[in-house]
Amino acid sequence: MVSLTAWNKKDIKSIIDSGKFDIEFYLKENPDVKKSGLDPIIHYVLYGVHENRNPNDNFNTEIYYNLYKNVIGKNENPFAHYIRNNDHLFFFEKGLLQEYSYVSITNALNRLKKYPFFNEDDYVRMNSDVSSASMPTARHALLYGIGEGREIFSKRSIVRFLGNECKHDINYKITDKVYGKNFPKTIGVFGNPPIFSGALNENSGSCF
Repeated sequence: MVSLTAWNKKDIKSIIDSGKFDIEFYLKENPDVKKSGLDPIIHYVLYGVHENRNPNDNFNTEIYYNLYKNVIGKNENPFAHYIRNNDHLFFFEKGLLQEYSYVSITNALNRLKKYPFFNEDDYVRMNSDVSSASMPTARHALLYGIGEGREIFSKRSIVRFLGNECKHDINYKITDKVYGKNFPKTIGVFGNPPIFSGALNENSGSCF
């Protein structure tokens, strides 16, 4: 039977309500917790936090505490403080980007994940050793791949994206006022084998 303080109960509620505690991750990283018989969240709040265990793959308890120890309450759980104040950011090891802030890294990671030229499967295919890395693919590409000079964007992803874009109508009209009389008559995106090659519609600017 464990005894919970008012702070413990408040922090546990914040953690549960957030949905950010990854139980599967916590048990995988800390197999002894399952043997303890305690609920993983209760174990983290009472014991795990003091042992620098992490509640999910995007939050490093030790890093966050060292950054915000001057504003975290005396009995407040660092992860609960994060949820209540900074849950839009990721706090993990910075890899080769030590000089950058967590705000910059978080923004860059979110943009990389949405960038049409980046494909996680292609990144692993071009860098086979990454498959054994103990971190998400996109994070590895940002924190290590770029700095190590690895291939980040595959030609296949670039061609695929540009080929799909050429199937859409362009919402502007090409006129002589912009290009004179020398604007291109054709446009193509080429791969191996060829993906697309077609004429440029001078009235709508669409590819066909």
